Amino acid sequence: AGLSAAAASMLNADRKRKSCRSQKAPVKSRGGESIDTVPIKPARLATTEINYYKLDGIDAPKVIESVRSGLKAMKQIIEATGSADEKLRASLCDEQVMSAL
Repeated sequence: AGLSAAAASMLNADRKRKSCRSQKAPVKSRGGESIDTVPIKPARLATTEINYYKLDGIDAPKVIESVRSGLKAMKQIIEATGSADEKLRASLCDEQVMSAL
């Protein structure tokens, strides 16, 4: 005994609706111990958490060189003829400037 097309459609719609409900997830403190549970959105609506405390170290000389390279590229574009708007757009579209940002 198979389901009619309408019944199957209703079943699928109900499953999709249920999969979009909030779920509960444990909340942990920085030390790792569980302190509470809170509702969360489904994975397709969830955001990505960035743990700034665990980022790699900063290579200051590399960052400074990148910024200098971007500024040199901007200087050449800004010294060219054209409107301020054109110069700004060209600067922000430059590969070296984008890399520095």
